[in-house]
Order: sequence, then C-alpha cells, then structure tokens
Amino acid sequence: MIKSTILAFLLVLSFTLAAKDINFISAPKEIAKNIYLENKLNSSVLVNNKDVIKKNGAIELNFKNRSSWIIADNIGIPNGDYKQTYDYAGSIPDLNVFVIKVNSYENTSYLLINKDTGALNILEEAPILSEDKKIALSLFINIYDQHDISPPTLDVKLFDVQDQNFELIDSEVFPWKDNYEIIESYWKNGLIYLKTHNEHDDTTVYETIEISKKY
Repeated sequence: MIKSTILAFLLVLSFTLAAKDINFISAPKEIAKNIYLENKLNSSVLVNNKDVIKKNGAIELNFKNRSSWIIADNIGIPNGDYKQTYDYAGSIPDLNVFVIKVNSYENTSYLLINKDTGALNILEEAPILSEDKKIALSLFINIYDQHDISPPTLDVKLFDVQDQNFELIDSEVFPWKDNYEIIESYWKNGLIYLKTHNEHDDTTVYETIEISKKY
C-alpha cells in the first residue's frame, strides 16, 4: 500500500492527560561541556543514519509487512499556505521508528513511523526517551506569543509510551534564550541534557532539565 503526500491540516494531535504524578520539571540549568559528554555515553538518541534517501522531492519508506509509503513535498498547491516539505531526520532504534521532519507554513512537526507496520505518531519535536523507554519528552522552541511568558519559550511535554503510542502526562513552559536552537539532547539519570547553539555568535551552551516522576 502506498500513501502519497501527507497534509498537515489532516493530521490532528489528540492526547489525554494521564493520572500519573510528575513531581518536578526544572527550568534549564547551564552545565560544563565535559559533564555533557561524559553522560552522553550509552544514551538513547536520534540516529542520523543513511538508510533512507530523499529523491526528487519524495521519501520512500518500506516496512517489514511489505507495504510502503511515498511522502512527497507539496510545492504550494493550491496556494503557498499549503506548501509542505519533508526531510528524513533519522531513526530511533529503541522505538523502531523512522523520523520524518515536516516543514509547513509557519511551523514544523515530526512524524514517527513504525518500521514494521507504518503506525504513525505526530509530535512537535523528535522525542527524547527515558532510560527505561517508558517515558518520552519533547522540547519545542516556541517563538509565538501563546503563554504568559514572553517568547521565545521552551515548551516541554512529557508522554507515557505504551506500545509506541504517546499519551500526554504533563507539560511546562520556560523562558528561552534568543537565537538559540537545540542541536542535540538525551535523557540520563533523571536529567535531560541539552546542547544548544547560537548561530549569530557561534556560541554553544550545555544545559540540563531535571525530571522527577513517580513510576
């Protein structure tokens, strides 16, 4: 079975707050580079492998059940508001998913597509997995005025992962630094480690977010 262009306005996120207690999600705190690198070993990260290549504006995904998808760019039909492009971001081996970045008018999102069945989840950002693979976190740098805090903000969402389905269990919003993007992240020992970069002055800052949760 082949699925062609996926349009963002047809993809609706629907999450229900779960009855699990999140004790604490801290604001980002700066750390030294060597601490970031030491703790990165054996962490679960997005793998930027080359097993899928985009050709002529289209990405073809082949699944173990012998079905396939073709995800093709929309160059702006019927108008520019519908322009949407796709990039293969890599895979997350611990979830057994392809990760596709969706570039839409004024926003981005990520498709997590099961390599065996083609089952689909949609998140604002590629998730970061806890060490037991039961909890996922997404970090979204929000440039729009959608909160009581002035933009940009760091929108943090925590999800319970059950059979590769994502159920929202908590969220927080923190002030964020102008011109900084998150270029790498991982979860280890209750801490989210971030590598952030300012493209304007080529500054790199390493930070952590503490997550305390009742399992």
